[in-house]
Amino acid sequence: MKHLKLFYILFLIIITSCKNTSTSEQANSALPLSGKLQIYQYDNSKQCEGVGIALDVMAKILIDNGIDVSCSQKGRDTLGRNTLCGADTGILNLYEIDASNLASARLLDFKPTSDLINYTDSQCDPSLISTPQILEKIYKYDNSVVIPDTPGSSPPEPIPVSSISSIVVKKNNVPGSALTIVISSQAIMTEELITAGIDIICTQNGNDGVSADPDGNISIFEIDSIKLKAAEVLGYKLVTNLLNYSDSPCL
Repeated sequence: MKHLKLFYILFLIIITSCKNTSTSEQANSALPLSGKLQIYQYDNSKQCEGVGIALDVMAKILIDNGIDVSCSQKGRDTLGRNTLCGADTGILNLYEIDASNLASARLLDFKPTSDLINYTDSQCDPSLISTPQILEKIYKYDNSVVIPDTPGSSPPEPIPVSSISSIVVKKNNVPGSALTIVISSQAIMTEELITAGIDIICTQNGNDGVSADPDGNISIFEIDSIKLKAAEVLGYKLVTNLLNYSDSPCL
């Protein structure tokens, strides 16, 4: 009797396995061998925690591996979820690619949307296609100067304001402290970059991590990497060249 039960259990396992294989084969056979199809990955966004991985950032993974992206858009799976901070949102990054590239995309952990239960593809607007933007931070040293603020010291020489955008004077209340004149040249640099056709995503102030203020003060600009060569011609350098520089978000 025990042998009969064991045989029955093995029979059920074999039948179930055959059904799963058949279902998988049917799903794969339903995928087009040519033309376009949509693939996806979750953008890893969490409830109450803002946005997930941007479309262009994830698209770069495909493009860098020789998979052309015809279109991209956000979507959502059809699974029900409780509202809970920190839980998955179910938001998808969707990409339209040639069906011939599906095997390569799978190796990068992308899946066809046909794998999603009850999901219906929506038309992806090709007019929204854009080349993924890669941002770089560049810098130049500002023109800050330090003048000793000691009794009997000579006053600073006049500064030609026609050549600068603004002057900010910083002074400690401690007797004998230094008088720092900060020549705010960031506006001048901004104009210089824009005039050269280099769009600025954002700007910030920083320090090179080597020299104390103000000698190590730098003006930082975030730009599209395709404009990097043009910026280097103007004397700007990548902040990654500064060995002791500590980066912070550019807001």
